[in-house]
This record gives sequence, structure tokens and C-alpha cells, in this order.
Amino acid sequence: MDAEFTGSMSDRSYFDRLETAECRLRRLRYEAEHSWTPGQALGEILDYLDRIEGFTDSNFATFCVQKRMQWLTEVLHAGLQRALAIGLDAERLKGVFDALSRHDVVLNTEQAVTAPSVKDARDLIRFEISYLTSSKQER
Repeated sequence: MDAEFTGSMSDRSYFDRLETAECRLRRLRYEAEHSWTPGQALGEILDYLDRIEGFTDSNFATFCVQKRMQWLTEVLHAGLQRALAIGLDAERLKGVFDALSRHDVVLNTEQAVTAPSVKDARDLIRFEISYLTSSKQER
């Protein structure tokens, strides 16, 4: 084989690590989509919203945030579907889903993660989740 195509041992080690990271990510995504509760998904959404605050504006950052939030919304939907079987009232999450949808629309329009309207949409998501958890604690 040509040396150009074989790569060095350190190159192979790097690619092995990338492949391992990719496998872990696929496994996490599968687990999230098939087993997370709505509470786990909401917790991950809040964690991710906190991470977004440190992002700078770029088309790539906007694309990544939008895709991750859409995926987390799908995970929340899947968790909700499983929770309906044990009696969770879907209406309780309506405000959260509306806020997530608004964030997606505003981010698509603004194309900037630091735009004031996008930050307001993230704050609305936080508010809806905190309202949901505080009303649960009052019961």
C-alpha cells in the first residue's frame, strides 16, 4: 500500500477516537429517543440553553443550535408519548412546546444565536419549564 493512504499510527489512533466518539453519540441519541423521560429531556434542554449563551454568531453556530434544539424537541415528544401511557397530561407541556417552536421560528428568521429576539425566545423556554416544574412542586 502507498504510504500516503496508510497514515501513521497516530493518525489511526485519532480516527479510532473519532469513531468511538461517533459511536457514543449514536448510542446516546438512540437511548434518548427511546428511553428518556420528559424530565430528562427538559433537563437537557435547560443545560443546552445555558451552553448557547456562550456561543458567538456564525451560520454554523446557528445551524448547530437549531438542529440540536429540534432533536431535543423530538426527544421530548417521544418521552411525552411514553409518559401518556402512564397518565401524564400532555396539555401541561403545551407551553414548553409552543416556546420551543417559537425559538425555532425566530432562530430561523434571525439567523443569529445572539439576536435579542432569539435570547427572548430562550428565556421563554426557561420560563415555561420553570413554571411547569414549580406547578408540579405545588401539588
